Amino acid sequence: MEQNERKEIGKRIFAKRKELKLTRAELGMKLGLHESTVKRYEDGDIKSVDIERLKEFAQALHTNVSFLMGMQWDTVPMDLSDQEASVIHAYRENPEKQHAVNAYLGIWNNVTTKHTDIHNLEQYTLWNQYTALDDYGKDMVRIILEKELLRTKQQTETVFYSIPYAYDLPASAGCGEYAMDIAHFQTVMLTQKPPKGADFLVKVSGDSMEPKFCDGDFVFIQRTNNVVPGEIGLFLLDGNIFIKKLGQQELISLNPNYSPIVPDAMSTVTCFGKVIGICEEQI
Repeated sequence: MEQNERKEIGKRIFAKRKELKLTRAELGMKLGLHESTVKRYEDGDIKSVDIERLKEFAQALHTNVSFLMGMQWDTVPMDLSDQEASVIHAYRENPEKQHAVNAYLGIWNNVTTKHTDIHNLEQYTLWNQYTALDDYGKDMVRIILEKELLRTKQQTETVFYSIPYAYDLPASAGCGEYAMDIAHFQTVMLTQKPPKGADFLVKVSGDSMEPKFCDGDFVFIQRTNNVVPGEIGLFLLDGNIFIKKLGQQELISLNPNYSPIVPDAMSTVTCFGKVIGICEEQI
């Protein structure tokens, strides 16, 4: 409440007290206040004048809150009840909510305000609908809101990572895939962050590297011409592409149902890279 409003209320309290021939001490006794506090109200020095206190003053002074607040209309005589005065007081004290009240009552100042009020009215209506629900209904609304807020947050926070995918280079985890062209790439977008050092993706074909890599899996490859024994690499052998673990003189499957591949003297084994992780997303 502005200082000038407080002063006007104070003047009306003073006038009513004088009209009833009450001292400040006598009025204070009715209100449970010290006479110095009554003086502060009359002088407009109390910074927070709430409606309940005004009701107490009105009762003690045999008047109503509307008079103390100066709510008099020359053109439309109106004797406000304390409830009506309370509503007006609350309206004045909460300017941020006035749009919603205006919208609810159909009071528009201009087109711009009207659009703003419609938005606030929608929130106001939703709130009223929510408060009308029983506890079970409110719990359901809260659950849905939490899920939708999480979904929205995840959508706005999603980061995509690009990486080349060797789409025509299936890497056999079985008996080999013939490498027609080595190799053609297309860029794919992932939400999973590739491991450090990943240069491209290939798709696994076959089951010889189960249970670590299954048929249809996508794996991250780091470009390198050398892997050490015990590491899993991407190899070209006699025109076929393999994902295998490098042994001392052979390429080893993790599935015990497959025998190691031992290159003969006429074979050439070329290492394309090292397998450094599995992609959890489908391409």
